[in-house]
Amino acid sequence: MIANNRQSAAESMLSTPTKHALRALMALASTSSREFVSVGDLAKQTRTPPAYLAKILRTLSQQKMLASKKGVGGGVSLNRTSITFLEVCEALKDPIVKDNCMLSNKRCSKDRPCPFHTKWSTQRRAQLELLSSMKIERKEV
Repeated sequence: MIANNRQSAAESMLSTPTKHALRALMALASTSSREFVSVGDLAKQTRTPPAYLAKILRTLSQQKMLASKKGVGGGVSLNRTSITFLEVCEALKDPIVKDNCMLSNKRCSKDRPCPFHTKWSTQRRAQLELLSSMKIERKEV
């Protein structure tokens, strides 16, 4: 199936964990800066299994994108006012940020190019620039 618009194209490029992470971060961005949201509440908002989302959020917390608080009134909160989609992809090791040849799991290069290397390098660079320009920003309340 070919994507008809920019959003569909972006969605088809990203892994499932990355999509869940971005949805959770967007939900957190709409809360006040010091409000912690429980993983259970975020899981409901994003329609993500709670244990699966907890694992994703733990990774983002380890990368200092999220602050976490245990106990009553605990949960997660954005730790920064702005996070790029690229940073999320890198934190979750999304395949889109891997520098592999599109024909195999190996790296090709200018010295040992595959038949698609030049065009793929240009496309990959454009994808990374797009992901770098797309941001989740918390509105200070």
